[in-house]
Amino acid sequence: MIDTATGELSFNDGEVRFGPGATPESLQALPVAVGSAPGPDLVRFMTTRVIQGLRSGPGTFSAHLDFLRSTLTSVRLMAKGPLWPPDLTDWSLEREMARHDFHCLWVRRQLGWLWRLRRYPWGRVQALCGRNLDKTPRESIVKVVYVEFADIEDAISREFTT
Repeated sequence: MIDTATGELSFNDGEVRFGPGATPESLQALPVAVGSAPGPDLVRFMTTRVIQGLRSGPGTFSAHLDFLRSTLTSVRLMAKGPLWPPDLTDWSLEREMARHDFHCLWVRRQLGWLWRLRRYPWGRVQALCGRNLDKTPRESIVKVVYVEFADIEDAISREFTT
């Protein structure tokens, strides 16, 4: 679930919660396993944490939380289950489109019909589709953006110019 007032995400009947104020250290208090994963890898102080098996309504998700130092910049959610390929070796456009449709419906149930156009004080939500022009397999995700990429670029550039 996405809290429209705060941007906090909650899963597993409210037992697992994280949002804009989360830090890599605060994730250690969650009642689920949190691992490291490859992330944006723009610079060494950008890291990604991953959580598997998150339940929300009719779906199970994995979450990749991207951090710039200790600031949570975004969360990438991907529905998991038998309807969708477990990895890119068993990928098909039709199955990935079905995952994308599930993502869009999941977000619409929480944020309403115009969710793609809405901006909140904490950020915005996107549904990125694994369809692309070159037909290279890619996975669909729901991305909750807390810090815009331009702001991340500015923060990184300040690191190298001051």
